[in-house]
Amino acid sequence: MRILSLKCFWSDDYKWAREKISINELGKVPNGFNDFLNFGDFIHLKKNDDYLSLDQVPEVEASLISIDPETGEVIAYVGGKNFNDSNFDRVSSSFPQSGSSFKPFIYSSGIANGYNLSTLINDAPIIFEDENLESAWRPENYTGEFYGPISLRDALIKSVNIVSIKLLRELGIEKSHDYLEKFGFEKSRLPKDLSLALGSGNFSPIEMVRAYSVIANDGYISNIHFIDKIIDRDGKIIFSQKNFNTQIDNEIIAFPWLDTQEIIINRPYYLIDPINNSERVIDKRIAYLMEDTLKGFMKNGVAGRKSSFLNRDDIAGKTGTTNNSVSTWFSGFHKIL
Repeated sequence: MRILSLKCFWSDDYKWAREKISINELGKVPNGFNDFLNFGDFIHLKKNDDYLSLDQVPEVEASLISIDPETGEVIAYVGGKNFNDSNFDRVSSSFPQSGSSFKPFIYSSGIANGYNLSTLINDAPIIFEDENLESAWRPENYTGEFYGPISLRDALIKSVNIVSIKLLRELGIEKSHDYLEKFGFEKSRLPKDLSLALGSGNFSPIEMVRAYSVIANDGYISNIHFIDKIIDRDGKIIFSQKNFNTQIDNEIIAFPWLDTQEIIINRPYYLIDPINNSERVIDKRIAYLMEDTLKGFMKNGVAGRKSSFLNRDDIAGKTGTTNNSVSTWFSGFHKIL
């Protein structure tokens, strides 16, 4: 271990080093190193051109996937912040709870079963006795407030937990499961209790981006892929995503290093198991209503303050936060991304 003796000069650039009290509250802005460092602390230094500066190794990881919602083509794919630190692919191999980012699919199920965005549900304290839960459940809203009778549209924009739970209870778990399958979610992995309404299910970012693509793509689901087509040196197309049939067709596809059975098992042409996408999976009108509501969320919801600098009205999205901020999500889209 090397021990260095360094003289550090304070700068306002270090004001980011504030104590985190909660997700919404940070400690006082430091005025010097002594406000957040103690003798014996290990510190991380970043090498700049001709000097070292105090840096921070994030305790959190992040991932991102962006696709063309119409074709399913991958536009951007980031599995983590630094491959050298961790080569774990968080886009396809991590399955965090989805939190409130799952709510649009519950609301879509409600609209498909006779509700509309003007339907009022009373947002008031309630205790749920659910046979699938170990004890009585007293859910609360993120803000700690209750809004009384509120429309489904406003409830989704404000991300009101109680309304989502009541809506799911009125719909029924089984009926909702059947509808949620349309977005590509596996029924066997969907929670079988009312916590489903708050996003207690565990899904990868690639599963969530596929589900949101249904809303962005007017009700059609996309099969996500990196490879559009492969052309051999003679100009012959040996693989075409556009015309590919999931029932292996040796006239269309030829991976000479794999036999047919290996192709079926490994599916080198898909990032996630394909779904029949030849027909619309949800009503176009429902997709439109969800898109419009999620545009409202970007303007007036939790994301409104942070997205206002974009000065755009064509972006829709939803945030999601699980207990103690173990996972935080943002799922957003417009028509081509």
